[in-house]
Amino acid sequence: PLEKQVVVIFAGTEGYLDELSMEKVSQFEEAFLEYMEAQYSGILEGIAEEKELTDDLRQQLVDALEKFLDTFKEE
Repeated sequence: PLEKQVVVIFAGTEGYLDELSMEKVSQFEEAFLEYMEAQYSGILEGIAEEKELTDDLRQQLVDALEKFLDTFKEE
């Protein structure tokens, strides 16, 4: 789905994956999408409805990414 592609591409283009090894990137993608569906489904739904990343959705996504990466990097 478009909304899942958007959040993963956003993470990559905004530099959130820069510190991860190539092996970790695929793990990140799978785990992050599961996390988004479980914890932040409203963001995914918002992107699907709006068909764009509004300023509000962008800020919510940044917050979600930062929280997720705090735990992901510890693994």
